[in-house]
Amino acid sequence: MAARIATGLIIIGSFLVCIVISRAQNEKGQRPGAERLIESIQGPALYRAYCAGCHGNHGKGGGPMAKSLKSPPADLTRIALRNRGKFPLARVQKIIR
Repeated sequence: MAARIATGLIIIGSFLVCIVISRAQNEKGQRPGAERLIESIQGPALYRAYCAGCHGNHGKGGGPMAKSLKSPPADLTRIALRNRGKFPLARVQKIIR
C-alpha cells in the first residue's frame, strides 16, 4: 500500500512540475529551467515544496498551514483505505489539476 501511495505522489508531483514550468515559460517568456523553483523533480522534493505545508511531513494533514485553512487537509496516508484498498490515481490527479 505504501508503494502505491508513493507512486501516486510521484505521478502527482510530476504533473505539478509540468504545470509550474509551463506557466513560468508562458508568463515570463523564458525557457523552462531558467528559474529553479524546487530542488528536484523527484516525488519527495515535490511533496516538500507543494504539499507538506498543509498535509504535513508524513501526509496526515498536520502541516504548519493546516490551521489557517477553512477545511482541514486530507490524511493522504488513508486514500487507498477510503477507496476499498485501491489508490484512485485518476481521481487524485483530477483533484490536483
